[in-house]
Amino acid sequence: MSEKPGPNSLDIPKFDDVHDPCDIMEMDLPRQQRSTVGIRPRRYVNDCAVGNHLPLLVNACTSHEEFMRQNPKWSKARNGPDRDKWIQADRNEREQQTNTQPFKDTPHMQELLGGVSDIPLGQICFPLKRVCKIKHDGKYKIRWVVLGNLEKVEENCYAPTANKKVVWLVFALSVMTGMKMRYFDIKGAFMAEKPNRDIYVTIDSKYYKLKYSLYGLKDAAKLFNEGLVNHLKAGGYCQSKWDQCLFYKRESKGSYIYLVFHVDDFIGNSTSDQLLDEFQLHMESKYEITSNDDGMFLGVQMERYVDEVSLPQAKYIFRKPHQMQNIFDKYLASGPVISAPKDPMRESYSKLFDTEDSSPCEVTEFRSMLGAIMQLTDCRPDICFSISKISQRQCTPRVKDRDALMHLIHYLWYTRDKGVILSRSDSASGEMLVRLRGYADCSYACHANGKSHYSIGFDLVDEETHTDADPFTSEHKTGLFYMKSFMAPNVDLSSCQGETCAVVELAKDAIFYRGVLEELNQRQTSPTPLYGDNDSARALGTKYDGSHKRVRYMLPKINWLMEKTKSEAIVLLRMSTEVLPVDIGTKNGRGSEFYKKRDRVLGS
Repeated sequence: MSEKPGPNSLDIPKFDDVHDPCDIMEMDLPRQQRSTVGIRPRRYVNDCAVGNHLPLLVNACTSHEEFMRQNPKWSKARNGPDRDKWIQADRNEREQQTNTQPFKDTPHMQELLGGVSDIPLGQICFPLKRVCKIKHDGKYKIRWVVLGNLEKVEENCYAPTANKKVVWLVFALSVMTGMKMRYFDIKGAFMAEKPNRDIYVTIDSKYYKLKYSLYGLKDAAKLFNEGLVNHLKAGGYCQSKWDQCLFYKRESKGSYIYLVFHVDDFIGNSTSDQLLDEFQLHMESKYEITSNDDGMFLGVQMERYVDEVSLPQAKYIFRKPHQMQNIFDKYLASGPVISAPKDPMRESYSKLFDTEDSSPCEVTEFRSMLGAIMQLTDCRPDICFSISKISQRQCTPRVKDRDALMHLIHYLWYTRDKGVILSRSDSASGEMLVRLRGYADCSYACHANGKSHYSIGFDLVDEETHTDADPFTSEHKTGLFYMKSFMAPNVDLSSCQGETCAVVELAKDAIFYRGVLEELNQRQTSPTPLYGDNDSARALGTKYDGSHKRVRYMLPKINWLMEKTKSEAIVLLRMSTEVLPVDIGTKNGRGSEFYKKRDRVLGS
């Protein structure tokens, strides 16, 4: 029996597309070059051929047929009914790569007139792959992508992305103070910087040397990020020490701008249009960018919210309508099949959660449904506990677990107009100060493995009108801009330990937010109030004297809480369970109490 060839063997199977540049076979190359050209077996193409930054993944809410229609292989695209459009798209990409573009001193690629003989001996030549895509506006787009997965890069290729906590803090702060928002996108971001080494590529039997980085290279994201950061700093924008993707620039107490970027997408928040225009001009000095005011950033749609009692433009609602509609199109194509659910999770399912009383269901479909709904939790925190609970079943899901997801999808369908509503202060201005507030709750030993469940959340209110004793006045009717519901990392030995650990998790995020707010000209002059419904946790974190030996295993956390309370960074306050908003993140709520807390979390 012959041995099976390994990944580095010369006997490598063909790719699917015979004439596709990513389908080069070693027998098609000159003999002296066969051992220096990177080739990847067919079974590895779909999962890693386009590198770490252009994942070829089927959207969880899109059918495979629709995905393949919008993202066909080059062999099918060039022979299909839209052949002329795809060929024109490929011609446009070739012109972009081989001609000098704006802000560039040379073309992206320099053709080697001597062909393969111009490549130094032993130098790897990477094949290029055509990635085809029909964009949302109907435009046919082809991008040439390096098969960078064939290269072994020893250095760190990490590039930071925006922290969701910071993104939502900036959302809340901008709405509260009445700042102006603008959204930016950098075109061809990963082709903006020059590589730090010689890179040779080949496509359509032609050979090129890269003068600028290209999509698919392992360090393309890092090169772009480093160049972007240096360009922003050169323009006088300061980088946050708490989040590498947050920048700010302050001209006076009431004139400043905040910038958050996620790869090549920007959101600019400023007290004036002039600062936004200056930022756009600074970016256009190096990059080709587009800007808009459509209110979409990282899939989150922001739009004005008007109800019967609020004034126009006083509130903004944050939703993910496109992701939600994709879920409905796939799983409720013919509309709902059950009446409107009153709660995200049925009580019968919650009680019999750990009972194996139904047959197994298809794992891939279950995980696809679960992953799609998970993307909605930042705009729909009322489903956090249900998602956290059901996700424990993704290893061995059963029919009842899938039915629970369908029940949740129906709940979302009947409440599809809801989202996180953030309110603008009546005294909104660039000089106003905001107050950060936090909430924590714990459901002790509620899971089958004996672990507890924590839930924490934050909101922002006007500093001048806030009172610790009455936090939910009519002036403070706003939603939580951040909420997290999760299983405890360790088994709690008592409810007191669980509540204390939940407060510790809340306090850590409070310290983080205080640091970010101080950089953004919103220094918290008073201790941040952290609300909970457990008196023991509050006592341990404020005035523990060491007399209770049963909590000695909690001393590191207790001492840390006492340190933060004594330094007046935080203050632990009591709030009854009936009004604690994050309580819906630790248990399956029902009835009027659930609706009341849901409205408080969402700000409706």
